[in-house]
Amino acid sequence: MLKFPLLFACIGAVLFLPQEPSMPRIPDHAHAFDFWTGSWKLTWGDTNTATNVITKEMDGHVIAEHFEQAAIKYRGASWSMYDSTNDRWQQTWVDNQGGYFALTGGWSTDRMILSTAPLKPGGLRFQRMVFSDIEHDAFNWDWMSTTDGGATWKSQWRIHYQRSK
Repeated sequence: MLKFPLLFACIGAVLFLPQEPSMPRIPDHAHAFDFWTGSWKLTWGDTNTATNVITKEMDGHVIAEHFEQAAIKYRGASWSMYDSTNDRWQQTWVDNQGGYFALTGGWSTDRMILSTAPLKPGGLRFQRMVFSDIEHDAFNWDWMSTTDGGATWKSQWRIHYQRSK
């Protein structure tokens, strides 16, 4: 007779064991930067080169960037994540020269665009980066600035990305 109460007690104990927290689902918009992941050779101007290694981390929720221009010992890193609450991408960039940028944005037609806030409160000058001409093994990246609140943009730096073999 004790078999059934013992069986029910065992089943109840299993049902109420602490559960591992489930990982939040990665929203579809959070895959928008997947094209960027991988190892890249970067070129600009006539002779400038660098490397950039982009990985997905934190259970796929964060994209980590590791940029290196060995010729001048310049290194930088960024961390990007999709903010589903505000429906936008956020990126933080830091480098070994004390540089820091916080950018937000997302897809605009066929480009990924992330912009800084105005460089001073109420200012009209801010910057953005634009990923364009995106293919599986190559794309272009432009660092741009505006002094008229975004009415016109001037390219400051264009880098061509080619996937490393």
